[in-house]
Amino acid sequence: MAKVSIILDKRNSDKDGRFPVKLRLTAKNTNTSITTGVNVRARDFNGTRECAVVRTCANAKQINKDICDIYYKYANAIMELENNGRIKTMSAADIRDYVDKSKAFVADRTFSTTLVEYRDTCRTFKTKQSYDYTLQMMERYTGKQKFLFEEIDYKFLTNFDTWMQNNNIGTSSRSIVFRNMRTVYNYAINNDWVDMQTYPFRKFKIKHGAKEKVYLSEEKMRELLSLDLSKACAGVSLARDFFVLSFLLCGINPIDLYNLPKQSEQISFVRQKVKFREPSPVRISIQPEAQYLIGEREGVKHLLNLSEKYLSFNYCYRFMVKSLKKLGEMIGEPDITFYWARYSWATYASKIDISDSTISKALGHAESTLAEKKYISFDWTKVDRANRRVIDYAFYNAI
Repeated sequence: MAKVSIILDKRNSDKDGRFPVKLRLTAKNTNTSITTGVNVRARDFNGTRECAVVRTCANAKQINKDICDIYYKYANAIMELENNGRIKTMSAADIRDYVDKSKAFVADRTFSTTLVEYRDTCRTFKTKQSYDYTLQMMERYTGKQKFLFEEIDYKFLTNFDTWMQNNNIGTSSRSIVFRNMRTVYNYAINNDWVDMQTYPFRKFKIKHGAKEKVYLSEEKMRELLSLDLSKACAGVSLARDFFVLSFLLCGINPIDLYNLPKQSEQISFVRQKVKFREPSPVRISIQPEAQYLIGEREGVKHLLNLSEKYLSFNYCYRFMVKSLKKLGEMIGEPDITFYWARYSWATYASKIDISDSTISKALGHAESTLAEKKYISFDWTKVDRANRRVIDYAFYNAI
């Protein structure tokens, strides 16, 4: 069995009385040493892989990081060679030469660094945040900032899940963490950085929380519309207009509404969430109720003037979320979010027997069948007629 350890070579010291820190690689009754380029005094040497020198040593943090990186480069190489069976015939020197020549083993190729690398390939800010959250949860659980792939086995996952439950992390949040971890592991397998034999998600089942689709009842929607906001702050009035306008445009997502270019009688856009799947654009005629609200907040280059008043969508959205909460409290719905507009539109449409396929097109879902993608030219007037019926039902109690 091959192994690597951190040693202090006391055979020779430099003029300041410091000894070289080395790695000792052993395999098949042979051993070889690997220079780290670090010299320390004997009293400062600790010898563990995470803490090669004591914290009181000068520049300890950087020294420990550098040695740790080198250690894991060889530890990962040994693990890979064991998994593919090649290590049985290799001496310590063979392993050292293999690592020195191989481009496959980067010093920082750990689960942690791979997660960060994958996170940086994600297109949306929200997705990047979810991977940051995953890394933070792992760090809280282990108290470490670096994780090897071989550390993440079935036992790790089950214990991690229990720990999160004990810390009141909900099923949906735990599901996000484990799905992100699985994605990173698959990413590493696809790039031949880890072996499929070590895959820990074969037996571990990710629990998925049922996401409750919450919406405003018809009564609450009409109460929201009838609120007198003449004495309310501008933010509350803006939040209501934005919420209602989202509803009037078939539950358009907030980021898509914010980014809509200036258009007259019809809006045409591809949802930010699915635009990388090459879906066809959503086309919705602007109903009179929506046209009135747009006229109140019309932009120069965009449909709305929000991008001209706020630095970014995230800044604007955070401001409106706080205002929407105040608005929700006025109608007895303090948990309201902007996505309730989307859920409300879809729920009302279903109640008045709009077909699922028309609802799906109105919501901007990507086509799911070959026929939809290649052969069917959708009649968008179906969505306009459906939207008119939903508005009449919600606003005027007319079916």
